[in-house]
Order: sequence, then structure tokens, then C-alpha cells
Amino acid sequence: MIVAALMLGTVASAVASAPGHSRPLTTYTLAVTESGLPGGTTWSFYYYGTATTYTGSTATIKVTGLSATGAYVYTNPVTVGSTVRYQPMPSQYTYVTIPNTLHVTVLYQTQYYESFAVSPTSSGTANPGTNWYALGSTLPIAAQAAVGDTFSKWTASPTSAFTIANSKLESTTAVVNKVGTLTALFTVAHYAPIFDEVGLPASTGWSVLFNGASHVGTGTSITVPSIAAGTSYPWSVADVSSGSGIQYAPNPAGGNMNVPFQASQEIVFVKQYKITIAINPSPSGSTNPGVGFAYYNGGINIPILASNGGGDVFSKWTVDQTKLGLGNVKSSGTNATVKSSTKLTANFVPGTLCTTCSVTFSEIGLPTGTPWSVSFNGGVYLSSSPSMTVTGVTTASYWTAGTQIGAGQSGVAYFPNAPNSAYWYVGSASKIQVVYQKFDYVSFDTHPFYGTGAPTVSTGWFLDGAMNALSVLSSATYNFKSWSSSSPNVTLASTSSASTTFTPTGPATVTASFVQPTSKLHFQEYGLPTGTVWGVVIGGTTYYSNTVYDNVSAVGWGSTSWSATTTMSGGAGIQWDALDSSGSVVAPYQTYQAVVYAEAVLVSWAVAGAASSGASVTPSGTTTYYYIGSVWPIWAENGTSSPSSFTWSQTAGTATIVSTSSYATFATILATGTITGNFA
Repeated sequence: MIVAALMLGTVASAVASAPGHSRPLTTYTLAVTESGLPGGTTWSFYYYGTATTYTGSTATIKVTGLSATGAYVYTNPVTVGSTVRYQPMPSQYTYVTIPNTLHVTVLYQTQYYESFAVSPTSSGTANPGTNWYALGSTLPIAAQAAVGDTFSKWTASPTSAFTIANSKLESTTAVVNKVGTLTALFTVAHYAPIFDEVGLPASTGWSVLFNGASHVGTGTSITVPSIAAGTSYPWSVADVSSGSGIQYAPNPAGGNMNVPFQASQEIVFVKQYKITIAINPSPSGSTNPGVGFAYYNGGINIPILASNGGGDVFSKWTVDQTKLGLGNVKSSGTNATVKSSTKLTANFVPGTLCTTCSVTFSEIGLPTGTPWSVSFNGGVYLSSSPSMTVTGVTTASYWTAGTQIGAGQSGVAYFPNAPNSAYWYVGSASKIQVVYQKFDYVSFDTHPFYGTGAPTVSTGWFLDGAMNALSVLSSATYNFKSWSSSSPNVTLASTSSASTTFTPTGPATVTASFVQPTSKLHFQEYGLPTGTVWGVVIGGTTYYSNTVYDNVSAVGWGSTSWSATTTMSGGAGIQWDALDSSGSVVAPYQTYQAVVYAEAVLVSWAVAGAASSGASVTPSGTTTYYYIGSVWPIWAENGTSSPSSFTWSQTAGTATIVSTSSYATFATILATGTITGNFA
């Protein structure tokens, strides 16, 4: 702080004649004195009246040759290295009027650049954070654990840098003694994620790649070794080969696990068969799917199409129909139902390609009488029969089967299976079959709607009768409880597991229900006399206690706002104030909160003496409370009279005053009473 004080004799010296002269002085000297710097420290200030910076290493720096005017003095902070500085308090500016003020005192406060840290890294936060703090100041400090972790204690390095009120509490206070680091230590929680499988033959080996590491097992579960909470871990599951053209495909095959909100995942292995497609003779026409092999789910319908080419025309399909059932072996476009691993051959014979052709489209899978359509050769063809024929076709064209064919039932649709469109060439396939599959519209919801987690599957259309993986992630404040369906159309493998499967046979809404756990919050006070009744307000209810602890039960997880009773009377002129009277805690990661009360006393300020007319002291007033042990800059200014001397006095025991004869000094408050500036 820069404090201005009118020096004794200022006005008199301004008007008196200098020795040997008969006229008043026309120039003046401004003296700026520092208080609080180590001896010999270089310091400086900028005087706006001369637009000049003045620097020195003595306690007082003088500016000479000044005329009568008013201007600001700006005092620069003094920094020693990167961790110590001396800051003018409470402001770096003071306004002086020459010649009424010819002396100002600069009060420097020692400040340290203190560091805040957490250990291990990313396990939580430590507040208020790295910054400059005053020597001797009391800092309210608070630690908050990251999701899944717990607070352990506070440590100081070096240990003498801070005096910590209670190192075991997340929220407490620390007194600044010297440069150092305050570290909040946390215990990192560990979890062992579990992957469960359904669908594999007993004792079949399978594996999970979790966060880059492979884990192998032959049972129905694979447990990943313990990992830290609070991170989203990538995982994937590989196909499992069983030999003889059989494999098992995982569903889902990969994702991310957010621990601890999700610590398990169910994998559905679907049995697949190897289907090989060939052409005889080769090369002849072409097929879709193309020549080669692929794996398909058992029971699935595959649309297949053979196209003429190379001067050959399609003749028939050959296959073991006990392993791959064909709708029509003589149709170039038909469907194949997968039953087992096998080989399918498209046979071609020499022939003449048509130049004016007819193309027959047929459907399979729709309920009898359901309208369907095909866009072909610039027109749209509609039918309620299983087939329709387009004649007189002479040009190549693109065909597309109509999509989302309804069946008169809300939430049910039939979609054409791929390929549901292709480019048709003159003289190629004359019969094309469109395979429709039934889909059901399944919605996903959560209860309660706000604040809970979300299913990993989105609302939409799902293949009728197909098994689907389903998981839900809990939120930070709600835990998964159970699954339920609005209709028996959806079969859930488990209603109590967060990771399960569902099989739709019609439209429905699947709901994930959550429950909000509760914790007990612990508030602890510091500073009140034993037996003092104090309280904490949560949700409009005040919970009182006459001990140092105030425990509040059954508070739901999440952020909870609190406020403490702020002022307790201790009799005439004495009270206790909460230094940090409100805030929030986040259960279950922060369940302790310290409430620090500081004793405050009523101190009055006064002026006295024969020359006190118009004089003043700062601070002033008779109704202000000051914390015991707090240090205050105090200063005095004379008024209309010029005192011959000045002193500070006090009611016995009120304060410790650094210099009772200085206009500007510091006072350490000790008890209720009166501090007086005496102008003699």
C-alpha cells in the first residue's frame, strides 16, 4: 500500500522565507519512504508530475524542484528471482498535492509464488492453485478427487513452507511461511473389467485386446487385471475360428470402456459359415456377391445375382441345398438361406443374349398382399403379387427396390436386403429376386431422464429375431439398477446386468433404470469455543451441532451446495465469522468439508489532541470487526491545524503497533478496544 501523510510543518515551510531571500519558496521536495523491504533493496516509483521513474536502494527517495500541483505516485513491485516479490499494498497509486503533501510512505507486503500440485497426476485438483500469496496469510485450501479416486492427505515441501490446519481433510487452511509446494495426495481406485461371452462352444479359446494388451481365456469370462479409474479404455474382440469353414463373430466387436461407470461388457458370438462362390466355366459371366468366400451368420438370407457375359448366358445354380437353401436354382437373381459351410456355383452355357429383353422381379419375405415397388428403366413398377415382369427392355438401366415397406403395423417395416440395387445390362440376368427382411423399431430410454447414463445402442430399426448387444454406462451420480421393456416383443437376456443382449420380435421401448446412491457428508469446524452451537444449511434445512462435527446423512451423489452459519456472538465486541461460509461438495468423491471460524473483535478508531481539528485516521469508524491476528496498514492525516507532534495510543491490549510515532505504520489486532491518533 502507498500511504500519504501530511508532514508537520509542510504548510509553514511552504510560505516561510528562505534564508537570504524576501520571497516565498516556489519549488518543493517530495520524499517517498518505503517500509517492508529488506535493507539495501533497490526499489522505484514513477511520478506522473515529472513523467520520471526514480530508483534507489535507501529507505527514502527524494524528488526535488517540484512546483505546486497534484499528481499520482505509482510504486513498482519489487521481484526477487521468480518466487519472491514485495507488493505495494493496498494500491500501487497514491495522489499527492504539492505542497500540501510532501511525504508519502510505501508499505510493501512480502509475497511468495506458491505452487499447488496433485499426486498422482490427473487424480484430482488442488485449489486455489499456483499463484502469489502473502507471507503469513491463511489460505482456505480444497482438494477434489477425480472420478473413482479418493483424497488421502495434504503435504508441504519443504514442510516448513506451510502450516496446515488438518492435513487429512479435503478442505482446510494453510498458513504461508515461505516458498514451497502444497500437494494433494489421492488414492487411485483400481477396477478389474470383466468381459462375458455367450454363443461359443464350451472351452473354446477367445481373446480381448484391452488398452493395447491381449487377454486370453477359455471360459465364459475374461477378467482384465486391475486398472485405474476415470479413463476411457479402447477394447476389441477378435473372430474365433472353429475350423471346417466355421467361425464365431463377436457382437459388438469393439468399443471404449469408461471406468468406473462401466466395468463389464457382454460379447455375443454369432456362429458364421464359410460360403464360397464360383463360376463354371470360368471366365463367363459374373456374380454378386463376387467370386471368392465370405462368412455369413447362420439362418441369414443372402440375395445372389448371376449376370451373363462373355457370350454365355446363365443356366442354373448348383449347391448342396441342405447347406445353402436357394429360392430358385434356375433364377439368376434369387436368395440363399445359410445353413452350413458349402460351395455355390453359377453355371453358364453358350447362348445368344437378348436385344429386346424382359426382366422379372420377384420378392420374398413380405407378408402376402403387401405392396412393393422397383424403380427400373426410368419408371416405377408396383405390385402386390410376389413378382412383376418388365418387357420390351432395350437399354441398360439401374434398378432399385423400394425401401421401408410397411405392413400395416406401427413400428414394423420391411427393408430389402443388400444388394437392393444394381446396374442391369442388356442381355444379363432376366430374373432378379429381392429379399425383404422384417425390422422392428426399438426405442431406448432412461429413468430418471436427467443426470443418468445412456445406453450404448441408439433408438432405431433392428432385424426381427436377431440378437443384439446392449450396454449402459452409469453416470457420475447414478448407478444402473435394471432393464425393462414396454412390451413382450423384446426379450432381454438379463434385466439386472448393465451389459446384456436383446432380441426384438416387434416394436417396444427398452428402459434403463438408475438409482442415486447416498453418502454421509461430514462438516468440521475450526476456531469456535467448545460447545458453541453452529450449523450447516443444505437444501433449505439447517443441521445444527454443538460439537466440532456436523454430519448430514442420506445426501444423494453429485454436487451439493452448502452454507454455514456465518456469525456467532461471543459477548460484547467479540464474534466468530466463517472465513468460507458456502460452497459445494461432490459426493462420493468429496464428503468432508472444513468450516474455519476466525475470532473477530470490535475496534474503534478515534482522533484526539489540541491539533486534531479536521484530522482523520484510516481505518475509521466504531462498528467494524477485525480478525484477531490480522495486520492492518494504518495512517493519519492532520487537518486545519499543524501539530507539533503525533503518536498512536490504544486501549490496553487492543493491538501491537509497529511504530507509535509514525503517521503510517502497521497494527496487529489483538482484542476489542480503541486505537487513537493523537495530534498535539
